[in-house]
Amino acid sequence: MSGLYRPAVRRGPGRRTRRDWAPALLGVVVTVVLLSAWEVPPIVPALVALAACVTVLLALGAHRPKRWSPWALIALSQGLCSVSSFAAVAAGGRSAPATTLLVAAQLASAVLALHVLRVMVGRPRPPGGGPAARLDALIVAVVVALAAAHALAAGAGQGGPSPPALTPALNLVLMGLVLRLLVVSATSTAAVLRLQLAGLSAALSYLLASLPGARGHLAAAPLEPGLTVTMALLAWAATHPSMVLVFEPASLGRRRHASTQMLAALPLVAVPPCLWLLDGSGAAAALPTAAYLLVGALVAGLALLRGALALRASERRAAHDPLTDLLNRRGLAQAFATRQRRGAGAGGWVLCLLDVDDFKHVNDTYGHDVGDALILEVARRLARAVGPADAVARTGGDEFVLLLAAGPGHRAPEDVLAAAFGQPFPVAGRLVAVRASTGTTPVPDGSSMLQLLADADVAMYAAKAAGGGTVAFSEDLRRQVLGRRALVEDLRAVLAGGEAERVGGLHVLYQPLVDLGSSRVLACEALVRWRHPARGLVMPDDMLGAAEEHGLGRELDRLVLRAALAQLVRWDGAGLPPLSVSVNLGRSSTCHPGLALDVLDALAKVGLPASRLRLEITEHEHLPDDPAIAEEFQALVAAGVGLSLDDFGAGYASLDYLLRYPVSTLKLDRCLTASLIDQSASPLLEGVVGLAARLGLTVLAEGVETAEQRERLAGLGIDHGQGWYFARPLGGDDFAGHVLGRAPAPVLPAG
Repeated sequence: MSGLYRPAVRRGPGRRTRRDWAPALLGVVVTVVLLSAWEVPPIVPALVALAACVTVLLALGAHRPKRWSPWALIALSQGLCSVSSFAAVAAGGRSAPATTLLVAAQLASAVLALHVLRVMVGRPRPPGGGPAARLDALIVAVVVALAAAHALAAGAGQGGPSPPALTPALNLVLMGLVLRLLVVSATSTAAVLRLQLAGLSAALSYLLASLPGARGHLAAAPLEPGLTVTMALLAWAATHPSMVLVFEPASLGRRRHASTQMLAALPLVAVPPCLWLLDGSGAAAALPTAAYLLVGALVAGLALLRGALALRASERRAAHDPLTDLLNRRGLAQAFATRQRRGAGAGGWVLCLLDVDDFKHVNDTYGHDVGDALILEVARRLARAVGPADAVARTGGDEFVLLLAAGPGHRAPEDVLAAAFGQPFPVAGRLVAVRASTGTTPVPDGSSMLQLLADADVAMYAAKAAGGGTVAFSEDLRRQVLGRRALVEDLRAVLAGGEAERVGGLHVLYQPLVDLGSSRVLACEALVRWRHPARGLVMPDDMLGAAEEHGLGRELDRLVLRAALAQLVRWDGAGLPPLSVSVNLGRSSTCHPGLALDVLDALAKVGLPASRLRLEITEHEHLPDDPAIAEEFQALVAAGVGLSLDDFGAGYASLDYLLRYPVSTLKLDRCLTASLIDQSASPLLEGVVGLAARLGLTVLAEGVETAEQRERLAGLGIDHGQGWYFARPLGGDDFAGHVLGRAPAPVLPAG
């Protein structure tokens, strides 16, 4: 339903522009003026009020708004007006009961107005919006005070305050406030605009009825004829489905741009001269003419000051980020130019380009609101960590730029980074460690900010490749990074199906996983290789690392998964025993919230059971301690997919991962198994195997290269093995031949 009041370029039912409603506004004014001049039977307003009351009540039952009490007040006011009018008609003129009911109706309307005013005044203010809001309130207070003084003075001239004396001035103010709301409000639903037209109709009707020389042809009824239009408009507003959002704080609090809000003061500026003209161009004015002139000048001056504040706020917004209130790119350029004019000083300046490494995971997993909250907290910590002479800017989604004074007495970039990211961040009610990568470069006198940002970007790229931290720019680093970026662009082209003559192609090879006792092939591991026409065979670590750094890791993993499952289907058709395949997952795939759905969908498309697939997560890959990741793995394991912990012993979080995830197989890294090539025993391996046995885990040894090593590993109770002793990674056809015994297994050369 929120779409009903969100401005949109493409308009649908319930969305209207101000231009669309201009004819309706003109029509309301003309109708009210005509009704105020014509004779209208007293029974007509009473019937219209009754019909409007019934319509609002029926609309309440049909649409059931969450905030129903304002609409109930409208229905109550209409019902009281109707009964009051019928009583007056029956009595042949105004009577005490009719007047009492009319006063009760006006009180209900006053309660509604106070409710709307409270919500509007209590809405959150944007940064820097406090002074402008206070000036708006002061302008309204001055105008209301002048109208009250005018009404009291006019009443005193008539022998004491009375409704006929108070009504003209207060209704003139009411019309000014309604016009101001029409200008300021950014809410454009049909129900809101109809209510605004109703408010304008009511103010104009009462104003016309109270002007000198107005016809008193409705002395028998308490309702002015123009109010029939108001009643009809209120009922019309209630019939639209968007009525459920009219009195929501989000709807009442929507405001147009500051430049448009400046025009909202004009209706109130016009009130003092209109009050002066109300009593005959000042000839019989209730207050001295000077009072109207002074108050008019004061209101005009306050309106000009309000405009100046609006322009100042607009200029500030042009140089500041709307989410964090830090400098944006324009503000950063201004800060940089200011420091360049002042000179570098004793220690000079350092420009730092910082990227939040874990932002994409938080944003994708928990949603954009949580991602924005993380960015806000990063901005607050950076602002606290820098010194008074430094500048902090946000130039992108998760990208920040710092201009730091260098030299003695100033914080180094590493210290700023440690102060901002040393403690975990609150994310969705949990504390999560968040990493950042920072590239730095000195700022010489006369340097170009764009060139310095490019240099810092190179250094930041290198910091990301190193797993985070701070890296300083150098020309050697530029050459390395540019070469790596070219590699990334070629990889992107390969994944998009680019020309093989230019970027080469990806190939999936399969290495057997065997039973150490019998050498029988039980499964295989799918390994992706990239042969580039100019670079040759790209090393897997280079390819996989580049893919993860630049958001291509998940796409690459999906390609390998589909290719491996399709190969299983082909092997089944060729008569191979029903093998299973292991597919590696990078960090981006592991952290993706739709992992389980993607994997199970891939299995369903080829018609294979989940037990034919095993996923491998690498032990040295840093994964956030996020329950959502464990839930994805739990769902996969429950469906029958196996989970292995690869490279066990080569990283730093092995035991932690065994506690977090439903791992069933440990794949021992070659750094552990290599010791048995030359030694007959390994206490470390014996301990690992014993731990796995206590946990009920299967153990697979990687890097098996000799027969002696194989025998020693089997003697430790290790079940399965993988390595060049059994076979190198093979293409699909060669692997099938090897399994069926039609092709010898390549072995390591002697020596």
